[in-house]
Amino acid sequence: MRVISLCSGYEGISLGLESLFDVDLVAVADNDPGASKILAHRFPDVPNLGDLTKIDWREVMPGETVDLLTAGFP
Repeated sequence: MRVISLCSGYEGISLGLESLFDVDLVAVADNDPGASKILAHRFPDVPNLGDLTKIDWREVMPGETVDLLTAGFP
C-alpha cells in the first residue's frame, strides 16, 4: 500500500499501518524542525515535502498514485 503522510510528526501512523499492511511510505510532509530531524533519521529515503500548504501536488508524483493519504494532528 502506497502512503503519503501529512503533519507526520514522528510518523506514528505508519507504525500502526505497518502492523497490519505492507506499507510503502512514498512521502511525508512536516515543516517542524524537530519532527523533520526524526523523519530524516527514521526514513532517510523518503522525501519530506515540508509545508503542506506550499506543495504543488501535480509535481510531487506525476503519473503515479497513492492508496492512502494520512494526516496527524497538527
